[in-house]
Amino acid sequence: MRKHVAQLYDHILVDEMQDTNPLQYELLSSFYEDCHLFCVGDDAQSIYGFRGADFKTIHRFSEIVEDAEVCKLTTNYRSTQELLDLSNWLLSQSSLNYDKKLIAHRGKGNMPVFKHWADEWEEANDVANTILYSYRNLGKQWRDNLVLARSAWKLKKVEACLLKHKIPYMIFGGRGLMSSRHVRDVVSPMRIVSNYLDEIAWSRYLQIWDGIGAVNAAEIIGKVINTNCMEDSIQELSEIITTKKFQKEIAETLLSISTLQYNPAKAMEYALKIMSRQLEKRYNDEWGWRSEDFPILQEVAKKTGSIAEFIAEYVLDPKLDTTKKDVGKVEDAVILSTIHSSKGLESSIVYLINASVLSFPTQRAILTGEDCVEEERRCLYVALTRAKDHLYVYRDIHSLHVSNKDSEYYFFNEIPSNLYDSSVIAAHYFLRNKIDLSQVSQEDIYSDFNLD
Repeated sequence: MRKHVAQLYDHILVDEMQDTNPLQYELLSSFYEDCHLFCVGDDAQSIYGFRGADFKTIHRFSEIVEDAEVCKLTTNYRSTQELLDLSNWLLSQSSLNYDKKLIAHRGKGNMPVFKHWADEWEEANDVANTILYSYRNLGKQWRDNLVLARSAWKLKKVEACLLKHKIPYMIFGGRGLMSSRHVRDVVSPMRIVSNYLDEIAWSRYLQIWDGIGAVNAAEIIGKVINTNCMEDSIQELSEIITTKKFQKEIAETLLSISTLQYNPAKAMEYALKIMSRQLEKRYNDEWGWRSEDFPILQEVAKKTGSIAEFIAEYVLDPKLDTTKKDVGKVEDAVILSTIHSSKGLESSIVYLINASVLSFPTQRAILTGEDCVEEERRCLYVALTRAKDHLYVYRDIHSLHVSNKDSEYYFFNEIPSNLYDSSVIAAHYFLRNKIDLSQVSQEDIYSDFNLD
């Protein structure tokens, strides 16, 4: 049967060969003797080992398949040579022989820029400000900007800064901050206080609490929205809760928030304080990482002057936060993406955030072994090669000086100075210490951070 099926074909094309898993490869090997294989892929972009992809099937293809011929495509039509020089250097540091050196068809351009931050908010604000500058001063569109991170969580602060600046964005590889379930839960009582006739907000809020399902919620909503004002609505809710012996915190939360109409950040703090025990029960083991979103959300809320303004601009406005799978469906928006979701993406300007020690590679990869470390190198390579014209690499200020055992494997150790421009961002640090930035040299910054 195998031979019969194989003989039906003269040639078989396999695209994205680097993503094949052992089972797929075993199926493919059945065709070796009876037809020709044409396999297209890039061993330097094999980054899906966690999904079962086997890097060796493409990296050692010419050894595995007898008489295989390899045609290397080294002309790159996307990036300028300076950006490719950094990517080429990264691969050259590997113990594996990738035997690859990309040459830019477009010729020379801008050097990659390494920026260093004192904290993650400083990093996120700089990304947002640089995006704004590209849009206002360089004639770029929002979609000419691509922000990359190892995980969706690392994009949260950038997302908050984009929201504050009203910069439209879309997300690949994660859910947007404002569309997350736990965020919508905490925002629901604020929506009610903003508009007590909002039945959708009432339905979500009431069903957070014990003993209230869709039927009970509908019955309560029918009564609380048939009142004259927000105060009467809360009073009606309090009477229902007392009669049916529901949790008293249901009304307490709304009452506390209603006194903070012009302080949305404080209102959110109160909502969390009263609702946290119920939400922890609702989300169980997930509450730990979900709750980390709320300090970020409060930073967004501080930008607005009232609960109504916060709800209108960040909760009900669909233009800013868009989670899509198809970039072509969004007219113009900054793209936020995890690196693993960025294959196929490219942009004029790329911002790679948190490229610090223990991010490339991660400590888990180091402990797991050489194969995982090398996949981390390829992950970084994929990120660097998304850029067409400008590449900004952000890392912790302490990554400038790496000597401890945790940084032994750090991919940017001993990077040649001719491959990048360095821009040190330490404004928060120096402002806290009342230092005039205009009088500070880069050498002084290194010294102040004990980075000699």
